[in-house]
Amino acid sequence: MSSVLEQLMEMGFTQARAEKALKFSGNKGLEEAMECCDKCLRNEDEVQVHSARTGHVNYSQCSDAVSSLTEDERREQMKKLQELLRAKKTQREEEERHEEIEREKKRRQQHKTLSSAKAKFEEDEVRRFVEQKKREKEEDRAYLEKLKAEIARDQEEKRARTASELPLIAPSNSTSLPTAVPKTNPTICRLHIRLPSGQSIKGEFGVNEPLSAVMLYVSQNWPNSSTFIDPQSIQLMTSFPKQEFTSEDRNRSLLDLGEFKHF
Repeated sequence: MSSVLEQLMEMGFTQARAEKALKFSGNKGLEEAMECCDKCLRNEDEVQVHSARTGHVNYSQCSDAVSSLTEDERREQMKKLQELLRAKKTQREEEERHEEIEREKKRRQQHKTLSSAKAKFEEDEVRRFVEQKKREKEEDRAYLEKLKAEIARDQEEKRARTASELPLIAPSNSTSLPTAVPKTNPTICRLHIRLPSGQSIKGEFGVNEPLSAVMLYVSQNWPNSSTFIDPQSIQLMTSFPKQEFTSEDRNRSLLDLGEFKHF
């Protein structure tokens, strides 16, 4: 037996009448059932009037006699109803208060979760920033080390190339470096003259020819030159051992110049 049915019976309604009231009210609650209990109709005319006013169409005949309540019974029912309404109001207020507390707890929990997520996001951002800066610093350091190694390698290769090149004669207007290659024939001097541009001029001279002949030969065979080069402007030298030839050496033979005495 439902609690609403028991309450209706405690208020003085018969079980059959209370059950019909619950059925007519759709089991919506005590107040709706009480309203239906008070509306048990006495005859067909009342049924028609009630149907037209409320739209109710499902009725069943009730064999219970509709008796009028005494004043004391009515006051007792009203008292019970008021107490019931107060209890329901108190219960509803308590439920609302509990729901409000739960909503506040949920709101605070959501705020706490959001704050924690925000703090974690900011912490992750700081960590990613620090890691990025660390990676960039390591990459810069590695690049500098690589650059230093390349510079050192280039310098070493340059020193090796310089040490392997031993030119003997160079035009002074371009600080070039010539190389002399001896021949076994003592009357011939084959010269390999290195120019400042890296190009070279090769020529054969008699050991008795003066140095000015070499200067003239260089001026006439200077590569990619469209203008006349004055032979007197060319200064020759050897790099190892280092020796610069002056104007006083121009009329001396190659054999007399010491470096070529074996040719």
